[in-house]
Amino acid sequence: MFGSEAKEVIDFSQKGKFDLIIIGARGRDMIKQMLLGSVSNTIVHSSKIHVTAIK
Repeated sequence: MFGSEAKEVIDFSQKGKFDLIIIGARGRDMIKQMLLGSVSNTIVHSSKIHVTAIK
């Protein structure tokens, strides 16, 4: 799998006709802990499938 990780997850979930994407989001320092990671953030805002992000 090469390319954007977020795009790969979204494409895979659409092809598999999934109802929900569950993705982990973790920050490595104080500032990043308040925000989702870039891949998680992209999936949450781009996916047409419901997304649950777990910290």
